[in-house]
Amino acid sequence: ITVVDEPAHDVELIAWLRRYWWVAGLLLVLVIGLRWTYLGYSELQGDEATVLVRAAKLLEGDESVLFSHKKGPAEILVVAAGWRLTGITNEAMARLPFSWANIIGILAAFLIARYALSLHVGVLAVALLGIEGYTLAFARIAQYQSLVLVLGTLGLLCALWFKRTGRSTLVICAALLIASAALAHYDAVFVLPPK
Repeated sequence: ITVVDEPAHDVELIAWLRRYWWVAGLLLVLVIGLRWTYLGYSELQGDEATVLVRAAKLLEGDESVLFSHKKGPAEILVVAAGWRLTGITNEAMARLPFSWANIIGILAAFLIARYALSLHVGVLAVALLGIEGYTLAFARIAQYQSLVLVLGTLGLLCALWFKRTGRSTLVICAALLIASAALAHYDAVFVLPPK
């Protein structure tokens, strides 16, 4: 991946946003609207219910559920944290953090495409990921996929920024994010080949 390293690169984004602010707004409405509309539309199903039951057990003090869960502890910890902070949970509240993670992952994909290729490819990436079926479906369930997306894309973004700036702390951030994505689920290994 060749990273464009020009001071004008950031100026290009600002100029584009000033000229095409409505496109950026429309893309944000599309991405957020599709993910948040009727987020609690259905009861928890299958693996989602398992995650909530295990989060409840964790909140009751049974820490062994983190080690017996075959998909990694991240999805349980996210649900348990929201439940502990608010004291209540329901379908929409359990799914909301995963939806946020999905949105941030898409924005990170925009930055990756922008830095590695071009601004227009970044805009196209947001548009396609915003309506892509799997990405959208995973944003609307309380499972690990959105966590892998956000942690993996942020890890790759840190690696690209390291290549652009040479700041060694970004390598540590990239390693921690990729390791966290792998802890969320082994699907994260698919992020490593682009690096």
